[in-house]
Amino acid sequence: MAATHRRTRPPRGTDRGAASVEFAIAAPLIMLIISALTQGVLWGIGYLAAESAAAHALRGTRAFGGNPATGEAQARELLAQLAGPLVRDARVTVRRSPATTTVTIRATSTGLSLPIEITMTAPTERYMP
Repeated sequence: MAATHRRTRPPRGTDRGAASVEFAIAAPLIMLIISALTQGVLWGIGYLAAESAAAHALRGTRAFGGNPATGEAQARELLAQLAGPLVRDARVTVRRSPATTTVTIRATSTGLSLPIEITMTAPTERYMP
């Protein structure tokens, strides 16, 4: 008995070429997710830098003999050191009254220009004999 080999065709409806289609659909979604995560991280770094700068300015300004102008300068300097180009258009406002001291930093992050706003308030230190 002689063995006969018949050439068989693959059944219709196979997955040939499916990987290309799946990649064409998945690649843009993956790129979008990576871009969104990157923007979120950049905003987070800017937010943490603004928060640290506001806390530093608040500590210096609320201290006995503190000065709002000095606190504002300290906040701008620290924000530039920590965030660098990740924070744009920073506006620092420092208010000191006999009862409370308030520091507000408003800025935008790079990339998607997401807003960053930090406000910190603490009692002003005073000398009480």
